[in-house]
Amino acid sequence: MNGFDTGGVAHAREVSVVLPVFEEQENLHGMIEGIHAALDPSDIDFEIICIDDGSSDGSFETLRDLARNDPRLVVGRFRRNFGQTAAMQAGI
Repeated sequence: MNGFDTGGVAHAREVSVVLPVFEEQENLHGMIEGIHAALDPSDIDFEIICIDDGSSDGSFETLRDLARNDPRLVVGRFRRNFGQTAAMQAGI
């Protein structure tokens, strides 16, 4: 997709949680921790795919920092806002 950069490629998992992100910097730590709290106890091989939809509040930088320590977190980024549907499609 034009304007989209994942910075890397994820391998296939059993479950992919796709999160479109726009101006959510303050909520990202809690959201990612909540997903891990719900899924870590299971035997499910999962990943969390976050697509930053052109945020200007530092959401992408926060996601990138979280992904450095979380191999299950995959981060993509649109250079500008394309909308929630486009972010979901990119994640899928």
